[in-house]
Amino acid sequence: MKFPISHSGFTLLELLAAMAIFAIMSVMTFSGLSFVLDARDHLEAERKSQQGLALAFLRMEEDISQCRDRDIRLADGSTGPALEGREADTRALGAPVFECTRGGMSIIGSSPVSDLQRIGYRLDDEQRLFRLAWPVLDRAPQTEPRSQQILANVENFAVRYHDGAKWHQTWPLPQQLGQQQLPPSLPKGVEIIIQQSGQAEINRVLRIND
Repeated sequence: MKFPISHSGFTLLELLAAMAIFAIMSVMTFSGLSFVLDARDHLEAERKSQQGLALAFLRMEEDISQCRDRDIRLADGSTGPALEGREADTRALGAPVFECTRGGMSIIGSSPVSDLQRIGYRLDDEQRLFRLAWPVLDRAPQTEPRSQQILANVENFAVRYHDGAKWHQTWPLPQQLGQQQLPPSLPKGVEIIIQQSGQAEINRVLRIND
């Protein structure tokens, strides 16, 4: 007994329709995956940026809170103030925006060594913020600071100084004509202002533990 042979399958039109649907689903799946991966990369970059900014502020807070009223001797023999603040100068030989004598440094060993150190912060022309640390307080002509980058992509770095009454853009304050007493050598507080590329400006007000 012979059974009839059944010929069944997709027609060309059905096959083309199935391939079109598969292609559309593949594009949608790839687009969704690409969006998720891009979002993940963006969040990771943002996390690293915020972490770097938080660490930079933490380092500056540690330094500024330990500022001490101790002048220094510069390489030319003149006296430098305990704390000095200037407008940003990004040239290669530009002075730091901020520098001060800080205490509280860790001392290793039993020999009597001062816990004071001269530190500073400067912004270069490649938008990099550096922390500077001099090996001695009183400098010789060959004295050079150790430089460490603490933040990148910095469009603006500024510091303001509060004398207990109002804010100032630079420090130390000039003595006014007829002023009975000298201006304070250290401000009461310092405001740090940082703006990175494509980010909002962030500021922190720090107290000096005089």
